[in-house]
Amino acid sequence: ALTSPCKLREVKLTGEIQTLKDRQVRLVQVKLFSTVGGIEKVETKSFNIARLESIDDALQILIATNTSNYHYEIRWTLSGNRTLSSGKINSESDELFIDEIPN
Repeated sequence: ALTSPCKLREVKLTGEIQTLKDRQVRLVQVKLFSTVGGIEKVETKSFNIARLESIDDALQILIATNTSNYHYEIRWTLSGNRTLSSGKINSESDELFIDEIPN
């Protein structure tokens, strides 16, 4: 039987708005990365914290059928246009908590 070389993977994005506001976060950008057939795929979603009541969202990314791994990077833009980044992290998680800000 033939099988597809890739599959769609959904990753939930959640976090506490008040936690982000308390840390002076104005914008959160989440990027998911995967490599399928030697080609890197990137999916991006941004959250303007002042416009949100809650964060309960998801991103979908194509990954190879024989894995559940992907990479992600979260960037937080703080007041004064300062930015913090998680760096590119390997994960198998079904959910990312975008209010977990590095110190």
